[in-house]
Amino acid sequence: MADLFDAPPTYPEAVLLSIYNQYPRKDGRPAALKRINEALDRICQGEIDGAPRTQIEAIEFLRLKVEEARRLMGARQKKFIPLMATWLNGRRYLRPELAQVVERPKRMVECVMILSAYPTMPVAKAIMENIEVFLPALAAVDKALERKEDEMPHVWPEKIVCRLRGRTELYAMAVKQWPVEDLKYVPNPVKWFSEARYEQPESSWQRKPANGFEQERQQLRNITLQ
Repeated sequence: MADLFDAPPTYPEAVLLSIYNQYPRKDGRPAALKRINEALDRICQGEIDGAPRTQIEAIEFLRLKVEEARRLMGARQKKFIPLMATWLNGRRYLRPELAQVVERPKRMVECVMILSAYPTMPVAKAIMENIEVFLPALAAVDKALERKEDEMPHVWPEKIVCRLRGRTELYAMAVKQWPVEDLKYVPNPVKWFSEARYEQPESSWQRKPANGFEQERQQLRNITLQ
């Protein structure tokens, strides 16, 4: 009988789905809904800071954190986004880094145009319609433009935009020639722009054993077999 009273409350499915649908990866729905219910109960019991919350406060808190996770991870390839059940089990909604604010690029249109040229990215219109999801990647593009402007103060900003767009397009063209199994090596755009990989020689974008990629594939196979 005690177990019945100790069991967490069951929230309406519509509430659970409203939280689930904000998460950037839509897999493992049954397990995710169960974990959302459990997380809400923990939050009500004081998981955040020891102070209890009402069910409404818990729902609002978790929904906000899931939306923040969506903004931070939305631009990643699906395989690099943890399942929602895993994300909830790890209490990742309590991590302070989720509260970080990503500044909007100063040149939003130019950044969207460049990002849309990157492999795996949607067209510019789709990015604009889901701008919050792509803010980390757009911010990385903006920073890349700023770095180039500092390096080349006598070059018109418009030419720098065109150059970065051109380098991104060249990389995308190279990726189109890759075997399907190698697409897993396309880095997150945040990483690619932040690390100035657009400055790499085009030859390094070719998937050849001489570049060491065959060794990467073999290492992944070994990890999978362990």
